[in-house]
Amino acid sequence: MIQCAALLYNYERRKVRGVVNMASKIMIKLRGVEHGIWGMDVAALRLDLVPFVEDAAEKEPGWALDTGAVSLSGGWIRS
Repeated sequence: MIQCAALLYNYERRKVRGVVNMASKIMIKLRGVEHGIWGMDVAALRLDLVPFVEDAAEKEPGWALDTGAVSLSGGWIRS
């Protein structure tokens, strides 16, 4: 979760390398945890991060996405 926050922080700072590096680390660490862990919907969290990675990877990023829209509370699995 700390690396997810770091990815979003790097996005806010407009650091392409930081966003891309964090994304690769996150995807490796969360591979195989698609069904969730500790009650968190990991697949939903990963999907929430994709637009930020895609924007940062553009030739000319827009940097206009709202990092506050990504919430851990939105990723909790509801039973």
